[in-house]
Amino acid sequence: MRRIFDGPQDRKFLTFDNAAAKDDEYFHAGRMIATSIVHGGPGPRFLSETLYQHLTGMKNTNIEAIIEDITDDTMRASLLEISSAATLEELHASIDRNSSLLQTAGCLQYPDGVDGKNAIIKDFMQWYIIYRNHFAIQRFKDGLEALDVIHALEQHGSVFRAFMCSSVVELTSATLEEVFEVQNSSEKGSTRRHEETRVLGFWRDYLLEKGLFEFQHCSHLKIISY
Repeated sequence: MRRIFDGPQDRKFLTFDNAAAKDDEYFHAGRMIATSIVHGGPGPRFLSETLYQHLTGMKNTNIEAIIEDITDDTMRASLLEISSAATLEELHASIDRNSSLLQTAGCLQYPDGVDGKNAIIKDFMQWYIIYRNHFAIQRFKDGLEALDVIHALEQHGSVFRAFMCSSVVELTSATLEEVFEVQNSSEKGSTRRHEETRVLGFWRDYLLEKGLFEFQHCSHLKIISY
C-alpha cells in the first residue's frame, strides 16, 4: 500500500513514494482536498504545523517539529543520541558516529558549544519534513490550486488552519447544547411528557457529575428525542 503521508496521526507530513509520484497521487490528493473544502466538505485536519506553514508561507519560529515525529527508527535514534549529549566532547563524538546521515541532510557541523546540538536537530527536522520531500510537496500544492484554494490558504492561513491541521476542542456545556436538541416534545401534562422531563433530569445530573454543566451559564438544555 502506498503511503503519501507519514508521521503521527495529528501532525502528518508528505513523504516521497516513487510509485505515487509516477501516478501523480500527490497532485490528486491536493485537488481532492481543495474540492472538498470549497464545496463545504471536511479538510484533512491532520497536517503538521511545519508542513502547513511551508504550504502557506507563514513564519512562526515557535512552531517546530519534534524528534518523535520521525518514523524511521535509525534516524530517530541518531537524533536522540545527539540531543542527549551532555558535553561538547560527547556531542562531537555523536556527530562523528552519525556524520553520514547529517551530511546527507546538509547539516553536518561541529558547534563550539553543546547548545549547538539544537540547531543541528532543527535543521535536520526541516530537511526530513520539507526539503527531502520537495517534489511531493510541490505537486500537492499544484493540486491545491484547484478552485484557487492554495491562494486562499496563503492569504488567510490562520482562518484555514482548522480545516488542515488537527486541533483539540474543549468539551463544554455550550458544545453539548449545540449537539443535542429537543424534537417533537409531547403534550404538556401527558404521561410521555412526564417521562421526557425525567430523562432531562437524568441528563442534567450526569453533566453535573462529570463537571460539564453550569446552570448559571445555561438557560436551557437540548436533547435528542427518544
